[in-house]
Amino acid sequence: MDDHKLTFGVVYANEIAVSEIDKEKPRFRVGSIIVRERNATEFSTTPMTVIAMVKQAEGFSKETGDWEFFVLRGTDLSLQTRMTKGECSSCHTKATKSDWVFRDFLK
Repeated sequence: MDDHKLTFGVVYANEIAVSEIDKEKPRFRVGSIIVRERNATEFSTTPMTVIAMVKQAEGFSKETGDWEFFVLRGTDLSLQTRMTKGECSSCHTKATKSDWVFRDFLK
């Protein structure tokens, strides 16, 4: 994912995740789910891609702060990638101070 490209999207979070979003130093609990639709334009009705992150049990993945990442095709939500290493985690290492979550997308 090129983080220098302008993209549009909608971010969703479950109740567990929402409770941490506004904290200065969030610590998302197990079961937190954050989902972002990546859209071609601000008026898109079908996302290009849907990216989700799920906080797993402590010890699940030390390399990702116990987050698991999912990439789904936007048209049919078919799973494209499930990972704890690779593109998602290498980018999210820039957000380790906020428990691997880019908070600017959540405001």
